[in-house]
Amino acid sequence: MVAHSCNDVLCQGAKPLTFLDYVATAKLDPAILEDLVRGMTEECAKYGMSVVGGETAEMPGTYTPGEWDLAGAVLGVVEKSKILDGSKIQVGDALIGLSSDGLHTNGYSLARKVFFDLKKYTVRDVVAELPQSIGALLMKPHKNYTPYLLPILDRYDVHGLAHITGGGLVKNIPRILPAGCDAQIQKGSWEILPIFEAIQHFGQVPETDMYITMNMGIGMVVVVPAAQRDAIVSDLKKHSDVNTYIIGEVIAGQRKVCFV
Repeated sequence: MVAHSCNDVLCQGAKPLTFLDYVATAKLDPAILEDLVRGMTEECAKYGMSVVGGETAEMPGTYTPGEWDLAGAVLGVVEKSKILDGSKIQVGDALIGLSSDGLHTNGYSLARKVFFDLKKYTVRDVVAELPQSIGALLMKPHKNYTPYLLPILDRYDVHGLAHITGGGLVKNIPRILPAGCDAQIQKGSWEILPIFEAIQHFGQVPETDMYITMNMGIGMVVVVPAAQRDAIVSDLKKHSDVNTYIIGEVIAGQRKVCFV
């Protein structure tokens, strides 16, 4: 939740500063609440952020016993002149993809349907197609891209950032494209994680649906001038915990994503 929120404000060019949380349940369990708050606080501390407040609600008429509802919001700061709104994106720009660690925070309804309803697996099951148990892979934390991209924003002329969440590459990239531009993405230019291949195979999910629902192994797309592409890729590849790929370019079009 913290990482997802940080990535969203990062897409505006902002540095995350503070976090507010909302926790609701039928009946508060102090031990669980302590664990939740500790987890959010520790995650914020990794990135120099502070948890400055929030809301805790106990609503037995709304939630079933044992059910917890979590939400959060990040406040970030960016100079007005440096706000990213996609207006600088132009034909010829390069598309750089940063790897995801798994589903992140989207696609779980489909994953549950395939693994638990259709195939009758449990979270502890390990299948040949996957490197870990189904539960371990589904619980992979959402990657926070701010440590990698804030320095890039300072050094280079980044034209846009697209956080690949619900809607996948197909629906998130067009949000930042100006009129007259399409994003052309080269299939096979990055590694698709086994968890996505398993969902598609076991559920017989059409490829088009996968690309609309899942991030497919790309958690953030960086749009940069072609002349700066190689230098930016070189800097990003200095990080061993994220993979960097050149996945396509901006072409003339109507604010859509096309795959080749």
